[in-house]
Amino acid sequence: MTQQTSSDPTTDTTGCGKDPAPQPHGKDPTKDCTKPPYSKQPPPLEPVPEKCEVCCTCPPAPEPDGTCLDELIRQEAATAAVGEEAKKSKQELEGFLAKLKSATEKYTPEKYTELVERWKENDKLLAGLIKKLVCNIPCWYCVIECEICPLLNAIARDERELNGTDQLYTTANSLYDQRYWLWREWQMRLAAFDRVSKVITAWQDPYTTIDTALKTVNTDGTAANGGKMLGPELNKLLYDVFFRLVPLHLAIAPPADVAVTAIGKKYVELCPCDKPGDRDDCCGPNIGPLSVRERLIGPQPFLIAPESFPDLICCLASKAYQPAKAALAAAAAAFAAMDAQIEAKKAGIAARLKSLPTDAKIRLGKTIECCKDYYKPKDGNGGKCCDDGKDDGSGGGTQQTGGTATPATNRTTAS
Repeated sequence: MTQQTSSDPTTDTTGCGKDPAPQPHGKDPTKDCTKPPYSKQPPPLEPVPEKCEVCCTCPPAPEPDGTCLDELIRQEAATAAVGEEAKKSKQELEGFLAKLKSATEKYTPEKYTELVERWKENDKLLAGLIKKLVCNIPCWYCVIECEICPLLNAIARDERELNGTDQLYTTANSLYDQRYWLWREWQMRLAAFDRVSKVITAWQDPYTTIDTALKTVNTDGTAANGGKMLGPELNKLLYDVFFRLVPLHLAIAPPADVAVTAIGKKYVELCPCDKPGDRDDCCGPNIGPLSVRERLIGPQPFLIAPESFPDLICCLASKAYQPAKAALAAAAAAFAAMDAQIEAKKAGIAARLKSLPTDAKIRLGKTIECCKDYYKPKDGNGGKCCDDGKDDGSGGGTQQTGGTATPATNRTTAS
């Protein structure tokens, strides 16, 4: 039987008709990169009563909540984190530039043409292999849906349970709440940066990476075509073909205007419960969250014209990598500052407990004038919580307690 060629998608050898699988495309000039949704501040703390309701009006006292040095320490912790990240970012970009120059020398127009032709041959090979598989296993889709997809779905569920969503809580009742909020924000920005970093790393040497992928697909696809298409060994090919070879082959595919795949769309629309996040392919490669199935092969460079390669790398570096790096550094700095604030607060609590007897005696070591400094009206109608300061001969007057006037004593000490 004549095999379908990748340049003639109208010839149907796999049952796909005119509905080929999606292929990577170049940069969309109408689309800008998604900005990292970093929120600079955690939710504010719920108000905590600073003073309990007392009968007395207390004179002004020194503010015990630390000094300006505490804030300076927090600022220095944040500045140090930002400076360290900026230094690393500069070194990484310099490394990318050096690798870009080397990769450009290897990824020539001649090499590109050769790689495209090899991809077309692999496309024919895989299309024929898929036809053999689906003819020998008519229920191939249900076998995948019932036997393989649950394994991917279990991973996706575990990740959802572990990581939750990007929606963080909106109230905080303690510094620890704010610290955890900033830690979660930091981890989300780290995940976003890791995705961009893996993509830009994959593109550092496209010729070598694509050449290796083509060899893998050709070698394994040829071996599968020549193998015995019987029994359990045939069944095992369902995973290798649909979860390894076909995804890798399509990941490195040229845009459809260069060569259209003979592999049908229905052969890649598998495990619908394993959903990826929103695509973000502002520079061409997708830097958005991947499904579990997509992560099995990871980011790959695809076949683009060599003259477009430097622009793609510059776009990734300036519009994706640098913003993601800056958002990660800001999140790390905010977490470091909050961590320093919590450690300072814990140290302050321990220090206050230790110095409490001394601090109390220092505050008591003064002349105490009860009526002048400590009494206040109980209500707005002229009533008194304590007496009017008249001396009853016992050194003090009377103090109101539960509606009964009782003698107040020792006017020279705090009541």
